[in-house]
Amino acid sequence: MKSFTAIAFLTVALLAALGQAKHLDSKVADKDFLVKQQFVFQIMQHIYQDDVFVSPFAASFVEYKPWEHVTDYVHPEMLEFFFELWQHEPFTDDMAWSVMYEKHEEYAVGLVRLFYFAKNWETFQHAVFWARQHVNKQLFVYAFTIASLFRDDMQGVVLPAHYEIHPWSYFDSQALEWAEHYKMHGFHHVKQMDNIYNVVIKTNYSNAHGALNYDHDLAYYLEDVGFNAFYYYFNLDYPFWTKGGEEHVLNKDSSRRALPVRPLATAGPLVHGASVP
Repeated sequence: MKSFTAIAFLTVALLAALGQAKHLDSKVADKDFLVKQQFVFQIMQHIYQDDVFVSPFAASFVEYKPWEHVTDYVHPEMLEFFFELWQHEPFTDDMAWSVMYEKHEEYAVGLVRLFYFAKNWETFQHAVFWARQHVNKQLFVYAFTIASLFRDDMQGVVLPAHYEIHPWSYFDSQALEWAEHYKMHGFHHVKQMDNIYNVVIKTNYSNAHGALNYDHDLAYYLEDVGFNAFYYYFNLDYPFWTKGGEEHVLNKDSSRRALPVRPLATAGPLVHGASVP
């Protein structure tokens, strides 16, 4: 009888808790939202190939240079350093990029600001297209993803998963070679299911045959696709180069958007990889 009473009590408590759960509002995608979603998919398609857009962009996109339209951006004075840096030392696809390098960080912060400070959707589109055509692609994906997370007009728009854009960061070369093999051979001997080719490619983590020490037995966990994707997006939600107010401590942060957005709008020009008030 006591067990039954305890179960009944827990059930009532659970129902009460569920009844107080936060209601999440939903919104049906309108034409404006679908246009934005289509733009994102188109701009991110075959990111390492030029001129592969399904539909051509207008001449205003092709001829666009952001430093000739500074009035279309909030805080144009905070973009001066990036414009000067880019026009003297452009960072293109023939260069290896990493945000961990101080000099490369300057490009990343400048490009994020360019995207984030665009006053409207049209300016944002033009800036993104310009960067897609001229900026190092890894740098572009990094900055575009961060800006998309925090721009109000990009809320709800879905970006391709990072392991689809940069699969070599998650899978070894053998797995990628097999994927290319199936694609190049037209999925020969692969049956379709609902008009979709389903292929399973088995892959080991990069050091499957090594056991350096006791701790190394769990090394495969650090190469888990989902875990690494989470870690990647976590670092985009809270970029290490931002500088928020004291009230925005990470472990007490009540607003996900507060930490990264505020410094972009208030910090001074980037000098030698540091935000100067």
